[in-house]
Amino acid sequence: MSYIKLYKTADGLFFLYKLLTLYHDVIYGGVILNIEKIRKRFIPMSETMFYILFSLQEERHGYAVMQYVKELTKDRIILGAGTIYQSLGKLESDGLITQIKEEDRKKVYKITEIGTQILLEEVQCIKEIYHNVEGLLCNEKAIQRQIFIKKKSSEGL
Repeated sequence: MSYIKLYKTADGLFFLYKLLTLYHDVIYGGVILNIEKIRKRFIPMSETMFYILFSLQEERHGYAVMQYVKELTKDRIILGAGTIYQSLGKLESDGLITQIKEEDRKKVYKITEIGTQILLEEVQCIKEIYHNVEGLLCNEKAIQRQIFIKKKSSEGL
């Protein structure tokens, strides 16, 4: 990911702010992140990544994320240590989550504003998929009804 370090001067920051708002970049931890590159990297999002990011709407450490996802998906998704820590590293390096604190050698993470934006965009994609499939399922039921009616009427003849 390309980024530019920020230097603290009043005029420079104002100019940079104007520039960023034109190009939809965001400032995270003193660096400029290109939101379009982040979108391309994370949308569409894997189900695993979605649940990890979703779980970090509340402060959690890696193992707590694993337990939450397991519980939320009723044991359908069981995250391994390698998967969770690799995903957390990727999400953190791209500014979607941030480490809040460290407790007993456990890093505690939380979703950032950028992460929330990306998560909401992914939710919109999921809603669109659901809407499209729902229409398909309704059409399939209508077709099945028509076949059933035709079959019944032909049997009656």
